[in-house]
Amino acid sequence: MIGIVKTSSQNLKSIINALDHLKIKSKLVFNLKELENCKKIILPGVGSFDPVVKSMKEIGLSSTMIKKFFREKHVLGICIGLQVLCDKSEEGNEEGFKLIKSEVKNLNKLNCKSPVPHVGFNNIVLKKKDKNLENIMKNKFYFTHSYGVNLANFNSEDFSNFGTTNYGEV
Repeated sequence: MIGIVKTSSQNLKSIINALDHLKIKSKLVFNLKELENCKKIILPGVGSFDPVVKSMKEIGLSSTMIKKFFREKHVLGICIGLQVLCDKSEEGNEEGFKLIKSEVKNLNKLNCKSPVPHVGFNNIVLKKKDKNLENIMKNKFYFTHSYGVNLANFNSEDFSNFGTTNYGEV
């Protein structure tokens, strides 16, 4: 069962519809107990840093719990769902969950030479080969965002796999 964390994120229904279409069992998770019973977890995207961090904390998530889930389960962070795993964001005042030692910055401050916001299709490149994801990664994914994660100090040892996309020179 895939648990979709109920945050203040705005794309919950899109994720549920996609998983339903693929006939993958999932459920919207409203508390830590429900989340612990899921084998896989999705941290949804589309939203602002502070409200998403606050809503995750309201259901009992902490840095310690998220680190535990990353060791024991497959976790997918989509857009803001990934960004809240960083130390902090220029977009808000809340502290992130500090799994990724980086600050989320406006793409302009990351020296992006392309128009901001980034709107359009891009490829995602996985850092490690993964047979389960190879066919999916042949597709392009739609992006619409103004913030990004500087991965200069990123230590991938805590993650089984992660993917990146380039936009302009960022």
